[in-house]
Amino acid sequence: MKSNLFFLPIYLFLMSCSKEFPAKITKLEVSIFESVDGKKVISIHDHPLGSFNGKYLEQSVKINDTSYFRNQNNRYLYFYDQAEGGEKGWSLDHRKPDGIKDHFSGGWFYLEKFQELDESCVNWLSVDQGLFHVIENASVNELQEWINDGANPKVVMEYTGMSLIDYAKELKRDDIIKYLISVDD
Repeated sequence: MKSNLFFLPIYLFLMSCSKEFPAKITKLEVSIFESVDGKKVISIHDHPLGSFNGKYLEQSVKINDTSYFRNQNNRYLYFYDQAEGGEKGWSLDHRKPDGIKDHFSGGWFYLEKFQELDESCVNWLSVDQGLFHVIENASVNELQEWINDGANPKVVMEYTGMSLIDYAKELKRDDIIKYLISVDD
C-alpha cells in the first residue's frame, strides 16, 4: 500500500496535462480580520464540506516561516512551500500541518511566489478531491463522516478520471469498497 501512496503524487503530477479531467476550480469566500487579541482570523465560506467553513484562528507556531490557522472543526489552513514537490500554495487539510507534507484534503490555492492569503484568493483547486486523501488510512466510520459533511462519493480523480471505488481497489481497501458500493445502491 505504501508504494501505491508513494507513486500517487508522481502519477498525478505526470498526468497534470490532461484536458479530459482538469482540476476543478471552486470559488470560496475569504475574509480576513483581526481578533480582539491582535491575532489574524481568516474566515472561509462556501466550501462544499461544512467542516472547512468557519473562522480559522492564527496559531502561535509558524510553519514555513508563516502563520498557520485552525478552525473550530480542527481543519487547518497553511502555506505549503514545495518541500515534497507539488506547487507552492495555501492548503486546507484535516491533518495538523508539519510544513513538509503536501496535504490538501480541503483544496489548495495556487501561488507563483509566496504571498499572504488575502480576500482576492477565491479560486481554489481540488476542493472536491478530499476523499482520495482520506481513504488511504481512514476507517469506514471516518469515510461516512466525510460523506455526511458533504463529500461526494461519486467524485472522480482529477487528471485520471479514476473513481473512488477504483482507487480503493488499488489500495486493497475491501472495507471501503464494500461501503462505497452500498452508498451507490
